[in-house]
Amino acid sequence: MDAREFNRLLRSYKYDQGSVERLYSYFYARIVKHLNARYSLDVARAATEELFLQLFLIDVRYFVRKPAVWMYTEAERIAATKGEKRRKPPAPEALKMLVSEESFSELHEVLKDLDDESRRIIDMIYWEGYNQKEIADLLGIEHDAVRKKHSRILKRIKDSLKKL
Repeated sequence: MDAREFNRLLRSYKYDQGSVERLYSYFYARIVKHLNARYSLDVARAATEELFLQLFLIDVRYFVRKPAVWMYTEAERIAATKGEKRRKPPAPEALKMLVSEESFSELHEVLKDLDDESRRIIDMIYWEGYNQKEIADLLGIEHDAVRKKHSRILKRIKDSLKKL
């Protein structure tokens, strides 16, 4: 849907059943799919339905240049109030990029030798599913510091594995 059509439909949304149906049929499934990547399906559906209800209440006085981005952003804002973001499932296979399957036990030994902060960062990234920004917020340090520490930890792990 192009921006001109979206804005026309949005302005007539309160008064025209056809506008409601057109926007709903075009965006509903897309928004639910977009939100379901981060939230449960129930939260995604509830947030999307609430967004379409809120469209009756808002009065957009500006031209929306990127309709999909605008709709996704509004839906994200609503979903954030309805439920917690879904955590990524544990992903130890991400560490397998560093080593072969035969040396996975060696990796376990190297990880045990890391200091507490380094081990915590690795756990949070690869097993708990946090991103670096979330880790920075939780640990109370800068995002760049987490990024640098993560790089240094991976280099230290690789170097330790080469020595074994």
